[in-house]
Amino acid sequence: MKNLLRIIVLATALLSGPFLANALCYGPGYAGYLNQTLHNMAVQKNEQQKLITARNFVQNNCFSSAELNDLLNLLSYDQDKLQLAKESYSLLSDTTGFSSLVYVFNSPNYQYEFGKFLQQVACGSNNSYRNPLQFPNYNYPNPYNYRGATSAPNFIDDRTFVQLAINLQRDNRAVIQGPMIQQYMQRYYFSVEQFMKILSLVPAVDMRFQLAKSYCYSLYDVDNIWAIQQVFGRSIYSREFTEYCEHNRGYNHGPRQRVAYTYRPACVTDADMVQIIATIKNEPFSSRRVSLAKTIIQTNPGFTSQQMATIVSQMTFDSDKLEVATFGYNFCVDQQNYYLLANSLTFSSNREKLMDYIRTHH
Repeated sequence: MKNLLRIIVLATALLSGPFLANALCYGPGYAGYLNQTLHNMAVQKNEQQKLITARNFVQNNCFSSAELNDLLNLLSYDQDKLQLAKESYSLLSDTTGFSSLVYVFNSPNYQYEFGKFLQQVACGSNNSYRNPLQFPNYNYPNPYNYRGATSAPNFIDDRTFVQLAINLQRDNRAVIQGPMIQQYMQRYYFSVEQFMKILSLVPAVDMRFQLAKSYCYSLYDVDNIWAIQQVFGRSIYSREFTEYCEHNRGYNHGPRQRVAYTYRPACVTDADMVQIIATIKNEPFSSRRVSLAKTIIQTNPGFTSQQMATIVSQMTFDSDKLEVATFGYNFCVDQQNYYLLANSLTFSSNREKLMDYIRTHH
């Protein structure tokens, strides 16, 4: 206990000093958003959903240590509290009261773990918490020294950029990343450096290429777009992007000019589905049929919710259908329609289990 108190005292002194200058957001957030979030958490019975609600708030709002304290107090498990506290540190508008969060933990073990975290960030041995993202070592052009033509008056602030990057890093499915990037690109301006870093968080190289073609001429330092070819590595897209830039050089694209972006994730064809269903039907044993279905789902490019429902309907027992349906969720390209698979299940209890699974994994 004495060691814990020493850690807290040391951290309090250091966190109230120079770390304040590293804040990504200056000033508290809008109280109405906090109050609504606290209400939503208070009426939520599912602990995982409470944590998701709290995360959504800290990722999209300015907030102080005191406001974070209110969020943590509505979580039941110390493990969730510690996780959220660590994740939120890099997004705080101030760190002066961060050390006082030790009192939200019920277990002395978690108090000690939080104390160790305080010591790490206060002594600078874990600065990654103030800069939680790691990007590839590309040759990024410096937008602050840029003197060429611009397609925008400025570019996105650091806090908003970090929020987007963290969200993309946490869920790298194309069906999530595509609309998210599109929304931000329509709302904000980006420098070439920022855009390259965002593209580096997209696993699918073909998706990077489509995004680059759609938005490169709307970037702040438009004369630097040649650097974007680095995000394609040695793939054919590196050469194709260079050729695209050469072909469009000299055109007046105008401010915020964009090519309409639509990313269509790869999925199996109708012909493939005929073969897949025939293969599953040829397996007479129910347990092997489940295993076969999982293997097929995992080794193909992707499935629509309608295709997934067809596969699920080939299972013999309702419990097997539920198992395949939950397994296939992460391989579906239109997860917003996945609730339709509930119609493939016979028992209402299994339908409820599927809906709970979708809610907690969305």
